Amino acid sequence: MLCGAFFVSCFFAGFFCFVFFFLFFSFFFLFLRASHKIYARKRGNDFAFLFAHRFCICKPFK
Repeated sequence: MLCGAFFVSCFFAGFFCFVFFFLFFSFFFLFLRASHKIYARKRGNDFAFLFAHRFCICKPFK
């Protein structure tokens, strides 16, 4: 009985953590893409810049 309650509580805690992190990262990447589109538009939509930053998304924008 105790083991089952422990398993259920761990399952719910893991599920809520997963949902929280999923929402957080989805909002973060949406914000990052929106700001990146605005920044790329200011630069004249440079294709090489877009290509480099699509694969190096962790680097700060200069």
